[in-house]
Amino acid sequence: MRTYFFIVLLLLSTLSVAQEPAIFHLDDKDGLPDVEFYDILEDDKGFIWLAADKGLYRYDGQEFKQFTSPEQRGRSVFYLTLDPSGDLWCTNLAGQFLYVDGDRLQVFADLRSQLNGELANFKFRKDELHVYAIDKLLRIDLKTQKLQETYTGPGNYSEPFLQDEKIFLSSSDGVGVMSDAFEIETLLEIKGVGGKGTKNFFFAYKGEQYHVTRALAGNAIVRVDYDAGTLESIQLPDIILEGAIPHITEHEGALWVFTDQGVHKGIIVNNTFTIDNTYLSKEYVTKFTKDREHSYWFTTLDNGVFIIPNINLKKYKVPRVEKITAIEKLNDSIVLFGSARGHLVQHNIRKNLTEQFIQLEDSITVNDIVYSKAKNLSYLSQWTVSSVLDHNTQELKKTVAYTGTKSLSRINDSVLLNAAYNRASLITIGQDAKIKEDITLNNKRAYTAFHDLKKKDNYVAYIDNLRRYDEFLEPKVVRNGIESILATSIAQTDDLALWAGTYNAGLMKIVDGDVIANYTTKDGLVSNDITLLRSDGDHLWIVTDDGIQYFNVIDNSLRTLKKRNGLLTYRIVDITMFDDSFLFTTEDGYYVVKRTEIFDPLEAPQVYFTNVSIDDKDVPLAEQYNVPFNKNRVQISFHTNGFKSGESIQYEYRLVGFDDDWKMLDSKSGSVEYASLVPKDYFFQVRSRTAPTAPLSQIQEIAISVKLPFWKQSWFLILLYMAGITLSVWLVWRRVRFRESIKNKQLKTLAVEKQITDLKLENLRSQMNPHFIFNALNSIQEYIVLNRKEEASDYLGKFADLIRTYLDHSSKGSITIAEEIESLDMYLELERLRFEDKLEYKIDSTAVDNPEGFRIPTMLVQPYVENAIKHGLLHKKSDRRLTISFAKSLDVENAILCIIEDNGIGRAKAIELKEKRDKIHKAFATKATRERLQLINKNVHKNVGVVFYDLKDTENNPAGTRVVLTIPYKEKR
Repeated sequence: MRTYFFIVLLLLSTLSVAQEPAIFHLDDKDGLPDVEFYDILEDDKGFIWLAADKGLYRYDGQEFKQFTSPEQRGRSVFYLTLDPSGDLWCTNLAGQFLYVDGDRLQVFADLRSQLNGELANFKFRKDELHVYAIDKLLRIDLKTQKLQETYTGPGNYSEPFLQDEKIFLSSSDGVGVMSDAFEIETLLEIKGVGGKGTKNFFFAYKGEQYHVTRALAGNAIVRVDYDAGTLESIQLPDIILEGAIPHITEHEGALWVFTDQGVHKGIIVNNTFTIDNTYLSKEYVTKFTKDREHSYWFTTLDNGVFIIPNINLKKYKVPRVEKITAIEKLNDSIVLFGSARGHLVQHNIRKNLTEQFIQLEDSITVNDIVYSKAKNLSYLSQWTVSSVLDHNTQELKKTVAYTGTKSLSRINDSVLLNAAYNRASLITIGQDAKIKEDITLNNKRAYTAFHDLKKKDNYVAYIDNLRRYDEFLEPKVVRNGIESILATSIAQTDDLALWAGTYNAGLMKIVDGDVIANYTTKDGLVSNDITLLRSDGDHLWIVTDDGIQYFNVIDNSLRTLKKRNGLLTYRIVDITMFDDSFLFTTEDGYYVVKRTEIFDPLEAPQVYFTNVSIDDKDVPLAEQYNVPFNKNRVQISFHTNGFKSGESIQYEYRLVGFDDDWKMLDSKSGSVEYASLVPKDYFFQVRSRTAPTAPLSQIQEIAISVKLPFWKQSWFLILLYMAGITLSVWLVWRRVRFRESIKNKQLKTLAVEKQITDLKLENLRSQMNPHFIFNALNSIQEYIVLNRKEEASDYLGKFADLIRTYLDHSSKGSITIAEEIESLDMYLELERLRFEDKLEYKIDSTAVDNPEGFRIPTMLVQPYVENAIKHGLLHKKSDRRLTISFAKSLDVENAILCIIEDNGIGRAKAIELKEKRDKIHKAFATKATRERLQLINKNVHKNVGVVFYDLKDTENNPAGTRVVLTIPYKEKR
């Protein structure tokens, strides 16, 4: 083993290079629409508004939205201002004053003719808009939008300054205040405060008022003492004396001066401005705002927007060290850095001072450093060599005890637990750096090792498992259930619990060699793949590739640092705890931040709805939606404003009426979709927070009513119920009426049948009237007197058959056509015998397919046949012809036509002869038959009856009569 002294290349007095806090530069890759910005502010809803050369833009943490007006002349806008109602206003070079209304700009006033292209500032006073140009002041009524007054005065006015509800101005006459009468009341009559060609404005600092004059000859700041009536000059650094000063403001007790060479933060003491910090030193910074998440936004004139998420989190670079690979704390001020090129740097973080810079003999990576306070020794491990640094003598001694180390853990001041690429071992090293004892625990690749100083146990994470070695070095595999633990880092908290950060299995809590808890992303971790663990009392720092978290082991609460919180990388070499601060070491430097300033205050973000889509169609935002049952696909989008919250926001939602339990949204997209909501009333609720233990925002709610189909809605059911009742009542009424109708019909039928029976008796009486019977008996008597016995007997037989047939038919309601023809033939045969064969008749039924198959009412045809003989043919001496034919009616359904045609004297002559006879005689037969037809017509509801036709010869003389009877029939069954 060779002992040598290191070479001190640089001793003391070398300051580390202090950089600005972590800064995000927004440009076109982030969607920034412009690079030239004039103004910025945050409204009460958390929106960031930007006045740019290309127009007015609003940022919600995700995207930039432009606001324009069709009446706007020119795109550039300036002087962003919120009115008393919280609405945003701006102006442009065209003399237009605009305000935001919904999603667009509206022109409130157009003062082009008054301002002539001058960019004028403005303020709100009571119900008026005051406009401040260099040579005139104007006021406009906010209600009427009319120009009320123009004030000229001395001219060369400064930008207005609002303090204590008063507006201060400087002019060619001095410094004054704007009165209620819209006039300048001069407070200091001092000439030369602002001359022509100068730009003047005020600012306040620690309750006092200051005036700035910008001129080509240089910049000047004076303190205005109204009591003494004097202006006191402020001594300025050279960097502020020259160049542009677009803005100065007091913020959190410091004075911020915005210039074309960055922002200078400082204080004024004894009329001298002293700079403490400078930010964005290469940028022309125009304005800034601090948002509700405590991020600082800076606009520049030619390089976009810069954001400082945590202005207290500062990063430093260690001089001449390109890549830091190891760090060890020596005391509460001094740390020791090791680098990838064999550098060893002793650094004072309190003074930001590198005290010693050492180039080790072997320019290879320093893997780990362990410090022994009792011996004041540092154990250094590199890949192929190891060494011991004696801080008392500044002597460095080489050793081969622990080469290839990946992790060193100090058991005591002489014994080290070594986790190397090829084994794990316990090594005892003497003061002379020689190995006194080397105990191999396992010849496997080890990743990390940890010694429990309280319980004297050793833990080694191997490539395939985690093992615990007790004080007798007896090994035990530590498992999570039956699963092996692939640990990457081990730490111990004040409660003596050991914690193992794992590859892809989250965080394990180990007590006495047993896993008693396992924390994963389900419990709030940003990743289950942990790269580094460091303990801080009852807290743990957890480093992953997706963020850094601070875990409270008492209440299991988590705080999260993302890149937008100011740490620009998650590649953390180590985290070192100091009494009042944290040191985050990265490969290219280190961050230092006070414990009280590492995290922003836990505040509830404001969530709001951005869009609602029903059946894949966007609808205007509203508090309640009525959704048809067949268009029940609903998507709801929501958002929280904020640069930081975009990375850490957590949404919880529920649909009351569907599921009352709160659900965590898996993604940060801020959108929930319900594919098919059943008809019901729902309330969609959403809330947000930035961490599992952070306060929740107010619940935002939208009511959704999915309507039932009309056939299931109450009005329809009531209507249906009423219709059912009405129908039931109607059916009962109809049934009663039907029964009454049947009863009435039966009574009516009985009455009709009685009338028909009576008429049939009348027909029978007519058919058997005394005249007919007398004629028949006379004919029989004549045959007997003339001793024509056979003829008398034949006639008497036919007469008897006819009487018997009539009596038989009178007892029936209907007879067949064949039976009707048979009875007619019997009757006509008797009449022909009475006329001594001077009567010719013919009965034709050939047009009826089956005379036996059709039934017709009885006693309808004979009376008309008798009438034809009695009134038509009787008065003729010879050539008496009678034709009777039957046929189916083509016009009336289920009806038979019976045509009775004679060649008698005609109806006119018959009527004339009838009138000469006994007036008392009545034609019972035809009258009764006609009435029977009318009754039948009512019963069968058909167009049945009798029609008479007078026949004429070629000379238009009466040639007989045709009677057409329409008789209903029924088919015989």
